[in-house]
Amino acid sequence: MRPPLPDKAKQSLTMLKALPDMFPSPVVPPKRLGHASEAMLHVLESTEDPNTILQTRPLSSPVVVVCETNCILAIGTMPVLVFTKEDIYDCVMYLMACYYAFHLTYPKCIATLLSVLQTEVLLDAIHDCDTTSSYKKAMAEWKKFTE
Repeated sequence: MRPPLPDKAKQSLTMLKALPDMFPSPVVPPKRLGHASEAMLHVLESTEDPNTILQTRPLSSPVVVVCETNCILAIGTMPVLVFTKEDIYDCVMYLMACYYAFHLTYPKCIATLLSVLQTEVLLDAIHDCDTTSSYKKAMAEWKKFTE
């Protein structure tokens, strides 16, 4: 017998939810948001409506709302893009593209994570005056881990 093949979308969601814990910011997310991963990703429960989630979210930053079959990239309350759930691994790039295209400021509760993605994934330099102690600590730990 073979074990079932892993669901790549489920694996990607698990990884995306863990990223804020791997690169934590010193600022906690708003209480209504819950975990810091909710600042960039929300997986809908069967009883939730995507429009209600977007209307009641305490942040207006870009977010990916994951439905059963697709994902919705929204900024504030405005859906911007719909893509298939199988492409969930691309959502980080879509999120970062929104920050770049619309010149948005990173939410403080995930600023360290987004700064790490900016420098390590997009290979975009970060100005020394924009590096925080949490970013420096996260980068030192990351470099130590990857050595």
